[in-house]
Amino acid sequence: MSAGAEMLLASPGDLFTGGANPRSDLALDKDGLVDSMREHGELLPIRAVRTGMGCLVVQDGHRRVAAALEAALFEVPVFVHPVEPESDDAVFLAEQVAANMARLELSVVD
Repeated sequence: MSAGAEMLLASPGDLFTGGANPRSDLALDKDGLVDSMREHGELLPIRAVRTGMGCLVVQDGHRRVAAALEAALFEVPVFVHPVEPESDDAVFLAEQVAANMARLELSVVD
């Protein structure tokens, strides 16, 4: 874990998702994400940064936050990175795209 990073549990309603996001449509019902959240909870940590005011701004996991809210989860795991002073939306978007491009979808057999 990088210096200053922390893992915590947070209410999905306390996470700010209004920042940079490469997806124009969260498509929550497309893959059963909400039903999965209801059954299993959030299995992967949401990635966020903490602002100087203490707000948690989502960098990766906008769909999972929306699904957690829809599934009425009380808390989700969050990996909080220290914010870099020069970070901006372009950097956040590039990281989100890189994280999503590296994912391999499961086949029907899997």
